[in-house]
Amino acid sequence: MASNPAQPDWKRFLRNHQVNLAQILEKLGEFAEAEKLHRLALQFHQEMRAQFPDAPKHRQLLAGRYFALGRLLGNANRHKDAEEHYRQALQTQEKLVAEFPDQH
Repeated sequence: MASNPAQPDWKRFLRNHQVNLAQILEKLGEFAEAEKLHRLALQFHQEMRAQFPDAPKHRQLLAGRYFALGRLLGNANRHKDAEEHYRQALQTQEKLVAEFPDQH
């Protein structure tokens, strides 16, 4: 791993910790704090998707973040917001399958 925190490896490492903490906070019912961390992870994957538009892995991970945020919002009884993120996850996955049909 590079020694520069601005490098993607460090960012991925940080994002993984944010997601892990968000999942614990969600289980504890701390939805507002969990949402902040999920949104940071979502932002990271949006940046990676923009930086590497032809890499299907980043799109797959982005769809997963939309789904995770949708799940959190649903658990927090914010069903309309959850629906929006589930739809974004589905749309991202559908585009991924259409553009990379031979990869799984």
